[in-house]
Amino acid sequence: MGQYVKMGQSMESVLNTEVSCFERYSKTENPVTINLLTWLQSDKHYPVVKRIRSLSKKKYRDAVKAQLPCITPHGTFTQRGAEYLIKHSGFLQYDIDLAENKHITNYARLKSQLCNIQNVAYCGLSVSGTGFWGLIPIAYPEKHTAHFLAMERDFKAFGIILDTKPKNVASLRGYSYDEYAHFNHQAQPYQKTYTPPVKKVKLAKTNYSTTGDFDPFAYTMAKLESDGEYFTDGNKHSYLRQFCRMLNGWGVEADEVRAYVYQHFVSPDQVKSNCLTDPFTRYAHEFGTYIKDSNKSFTKKPLSNTPENQSNIQQFTSTLTGQKFELEINQHGYPAMWDS
Repeated sequence: MGQYVKMGQSMESVLNTEVSCFERYSKTENPVTINLLTWLQSDKHYPVVKRIRSLSKKKYRDAVKAQLPCITPHGTFTQRGAEYLIKHSGFLQYDIDLAENKHITNYARLKSQLCNIQNVAYCGLSVSGTGFWGLIPIAYPEKHTAHFLAMERDFKAFGIILDTKPKNVASLRGYSYDEYAHFNHQAQPYQKTYTPPVKKVKLAKTNYSTTGDFDPFAYTMAKLESDGEYFTDGNKHSYLRQFCRMLNGWGVEADEVRAYVYQHFVSPDQVKSNCLTDPFTRYAHEFGTYIKDSNKSFTKKPLSNTPENQSNIQQFTSTLTGQKFELEINQHGYPAMWDS
């Protein structure tokens, strides 16, 4: 790995940026910061790549491949994981596998067609020699996922199916080498972004009712923010537990919550047993019940007329749409309609 640490590049290139390099796929810590262009041009492990491409069985190819070094092309990290991002590289990787694109009749010519796209800064063979991967500079690195979703739609319009792993900013790219790789050192930044519309959910039948276009996701986030709870480092696990429990109480189906969490907060491969598994598994036997803690549920009783039990109207702002809405909240901090 030593030769990748060299940072000097005489050529002005959009690819002249830094990424993290890991010793092999199984290593998740102690990355080395390297120059992306140096990595792409290095033939240091080409003999291993040629050996992989000569093997007929995938399990043998994967075993050898696992020993190669790999990078996080989307930026530098303190360790593997989106939450450990130090700085985005300004690039988005695309990965096209033959297995998912057998419907393309001129697949062998696909690489040359990709190279004609002004946004493509790099295009080369995958380590197996049957797929293509590359890098595209993006205009707004902070909108990584939105850029990927837009790119995915653009490729799909041409009948090309992309691997979805690069949607994760911490996704890996193992070493590969293509002696005929395409480099476009003045590639134009990709401007498009796409944010899927928030899906309207049908609330399950419970012992409360709602009216109008009430958005349980927006309300839950607004309520958590009003309580000083944010999805920030050091509080992510707690935030997601509360988020899932409240939506459980609303009667939103577990699959809907899981999909929303994966789209807006974390990716499936970041889910840890002490974070999301517990709230999700509770859905089977506690559906439609707001969970105050792991052992106790709120009892839904009518509000009395005593002053301390009087409900009040509180205004919230949707973190998704920016629109304000009002909801009657009882003394416990949950919707007053739950007490009827």
